[in-house]
Amino acid sequence: MPLSGRLLKNAHYLMCNSERYRKKYPGEFRNSPVWIGKEGCSLKNALFVPPVYEDMTDAFSELERYINYEKSENVFVRAALIHYQFETIHPFIDANGRTGRLLNTLYLLENGIIQKPVLRWSEILWRCSDRYYAELQQVHETGVFDNWIRFFLDSLKRAAANDDLPVINRL
Repeated sequence: MPLSGRLLKNAHYLMCNSERYRKKYPGEFRNSPVWIGKEGCSLKNALFVPPVYEDMTDAFSELERYINYEKSENVFVRAALIHYQFETIHPFIDANGRTGRLLNTLYLLENGIIQKPVLRWSEILWRCSDRYYAELQQVHETGVFDNWIRFFLDSLKRAAANDDLPVINRL
């Protein structure tokens, strides 16, 4: 199956198939607004507000096209841009971070960069979550991707280095 909304919906359903996510529509794209911020924040004081449903579906279609048909940039730069765009679209009510990291892992597998899906990327991003969110927000505010790409590549390198398995074919 190609890297697509359908694949990610299926994966999201499997990841969120528990009582904790019962009311968060596992496996379905959201059709209501969401916002990102400190626990308990409101729409008014949110750090980031992803696009509304109509814009989200168009943006996701563009992302699918970019993932599967445009092969212009270096694969690592493309992975950074794919991750940024997925997190910006924020297609699910919850578990977008895990789904986005899975998307990147599958993308790197598909492109022969890693041999097994064993990156400890969640752990790395958790340790530097404030910077992670700041870098995403900086791109959103400025449209400049350079620092985001450097941060992404550094976190990816650190995630790969945490494993005893030789997962990187080329960097």
